[in-house]
Amino acid sequence: MFKIIIRGWCCKDYLDQCASSLYKQTEQDWHAVMVIDPSGDGTETKALGFQSDKISVLINDKRLGLTHNIVKGVSCGSLPGQIIGILDADDWLYPTALATVRELYRRKDCLITYGSFILDETGEKSRICKPYPDHANVRTHKWRATHFKTFKYEVFSKIPEHYFLHNGIYIPCASDLALMIPMIECAGIERSAFCKYPIYHYRNHTPFSVDRKQQKKWEGIVRAKKPMKRRF
Repeated sequence: MFKIIIRGWCCKDYLDQCASSLYKQTEQDWHAVMVIDPSGDGTETKALGFQSDKISVLINDKRLGLTHNIVKGVSCGSLPGQIIGILDADDWLYPTALATVRELYRRKDCLITYGSFILDETGEKSRICKPYPDHANVRTHKWRATHFKTFKYEVFSKIPEHYFLHNGIYIPCASDLALMIPMIECAGIERSAFCKYPIYHYRNHTPFSVDRKQQKKWEGIVRAKKPMKRRF
């Protein structure tokens, strides 16, 4: 089964399309956990309207940030064997996304997938969507492990919490790097499969956009951490 973590705040205008994209999947073996930071703009009320047997909704008492929300969502009742996918609440999946990912796991015997996305502003595939070279050092190599990001729960369970923290707080920016770099190190780059087909639609004109200086600062902090030892 797929478990989809939907993370967001200030996203009431996007939740319909995000959730609808899951119900339109050709592969319906999924459950989603929507983790929402308080926004004060009606997002919390809108999110609670999606509560169902297919979507669980967690509303935080205070803003936790993207990294903490990922960890919270994954830690909430995940089971060995589940494929975890990360979906930002302002983005959406193409109908064959889950089926495409499942086929990658079957063909590649992988533990992690990352891939290709379409930019909302251009309607074209992002130029950063490329596979890591064989034997690349993912901690120092140019970033590649982007949307749609999925991984086996077993890999996540091996990552110590300190990889997601800095000075005792969850890393507020560069959350995708904080999540994926240690997991790829743990799983091995040859067991991390690239999806060349665009299956994710990315918006970058929303409150999720971050200050580039802050992004680079936190990226440096993430990359400076001690590499994770391979476990698989």
